[in-house]
Amino acid sequence: MLQKTVTILVVDDDKDDREFLELAFKEGGYPGDLIFAEDGEFAWELLQNQALEPSLILLDINMPRLNGLSLLTRIRESTALKALPVLMFTTSEQEETIKKAYEEGANSYIVKPQTYQDLAQTWKQIYAYWAQIIELPSKGLF
Repeated sequence: MLQKTVTILVVDDDKDDREFLELAFKEGGYPGDLIFAEDGEFAWELLQNQALEPSLILLDINMPRLNGLSLLTRIRESTALKALPVLMFTTSEQEETIKKAYEEGANSYIVKPQTYQDLAQTWKQIYAYWAQIIELPSKGLF
């Protein structure tokens, strides 16, 4: 199976979560890049300035300045960005939050694993699906 290179924008205000995601990505030897934004407002600036052309976004919900659901809404309202795959990656298991995320256009909703081993396994599955199994539009679309 052909392994594609992807650029993943991770939007999460929790430093430990970002570090564990990066470690699992590196240990997995996945081709591609992780780009980090500490909040939704910074991520939005990156996307608006076209400083970044991610293949997909991993998006936390509870963040300062601009939360994940608000950023998702902006992305889906943007003609240039609306097709960009967005995976909600958060601690919330509340049914109302899950429903809201899908109503706003999330492609997936993943509850953050509690252990590093589970996180590494989840990364493996996310990467396999989004970088190896499905076809994403070319970067020029975004």
